[in-house]
Amino acid sequence: MRLLNTLVTGIVMGAGAWWATATPIRVEAAATAISGAWGFVSETDLKTAAVRGQKELSGIWIFTDRFHCVARMPNGRSGASAERLAAMSPAGQAAHYKQLLEYVSNAGPYTVSGSTVRRTWQISIDSAMLGRESIGTFSADREQLTVTLPGRQAGTGSRVVYRRLEPPAGRTPVTG
Repeated sequence: MRLLNTLVTGIVMGAGAWWATATPIRVEAAATAISGAWGFVSETDLKTAAVRGQKELSGIWIFTDRFHCVARMPNGRSGASAERLAAMSPAGQAAHYKQLLEYVSNAGPYTVSGSTVRRTWQISIDSAMLGRESIGTFSADREQLTVTLPGRQAGTGSRVVYRRLEPPAGRTPVTG
């Protein structure tokens, strides 16, 4: 658990360092159709049609008027003490660290135009994604957000479904 806390602290500290040095952005945006806090429901692999739901994954996706932040991870991840890690074989240690790192974590600005959402990754657990843009389509109502996202390779992608975690009426502390 200490390792997990260290990883999370590192991500938060990195985000804080980025935020402290980020170029100010002129703010005149209004809430979008996807502004708010959303809780993970399911993810469908568009190539294989495999579905993972709340039994397998947990997550939250927050959209302010201009920025988004998502964190999603497998349920049942576990930490290990230094003593327990030292007693593991190298393959066991690698497997332990791999399960700790199997999560989605990214943030940055976004825009909405019609049913298209464009996100730029300014913070990511995957450094290869920094600065890249992800363009997906979405539908949203008062209770549910569904986003179809492209994969990194042609013919791949996913459809994620989230449920609203806050009342949609009016502006909230999350949306400004």
